[in-house]
Amino acid sequence: MQRIYFYTFDFLDFADLFHTHTNTLNHNATIEITSKNLHLLENDLFHLGFYTIAKQQRISSNNAAFCFSKKSPAFSFVPMNDEEIESCIATEQDSKKIYTKLREVFDSTTGHLQNINELKISIHNKQFFILKDSQSNITSLLQAIIHPKSFYINQIFNFSEPQHIHSILKGALAQYIRNGGKYLYAWVDETNHASQRFHEKYGLKHDGLWNIVYKFAKKPKLWAI
Repeated sequence: MQRIYFYTFDFLDFADLFHTHTNTLNHNATIEITSKNLHLLENDLFHLGFYTIAKQQRISSNNAAFCFSKKSPAFSFVPMNDEEIESCIATEQDSKKIYTKLREVFDSTTGHLQNINELKISIHNKQFFILKDSQSNITSLLQAIIHPKSFYINQIFNFSEPQHIHSILKGALAQYIRNGGKYLYAWVDETNHASQRFHEKYGLKHDGLWNIVYKFAKKPKLWAI
């Protein structure tokens, strides 16, 4: 058992479940709690052998068009046009490179990284936008889950000029807005200030919701005597 999803408010139910399966847990097992209470069940989980490894803020905006206004710090970045955006959509041939690059950039414990088959499905659904250098290395990547009424920025990185990733994102947002979309969402780690500043350029702010990730350890370092 590596990940536990807990859908009840009764912690005793979880404790009973946990004790039943303790022997099957390994040191990669994690629990995630999404709540407006940053410290919900923190002490209870600590006594079961879990410790906090990440605190992620949900950031959101109800005005996706903000980045095209002169008040936005992202205003000066020129969006890609529809043809350019289409050329950036990843194909299944890019799946291995994307799979490898995501694991170089993000923590697999907290990043919800997909296995190769899940990744191919996301690519098939046109969720990945990428740019490559002259050696075909991926330099910029955006994964966006786009529905008619929501635009969820799932993964994003840039190892090129800042305008490149901004051009991709603004181009995708332009299409989303033309189709009537206005809500933006993302999750950022509370310690990732660079990511927070990036998203703030698009008007996203912490909306009060937290995702706290706990990891299981029979002898956590912070218990050491």
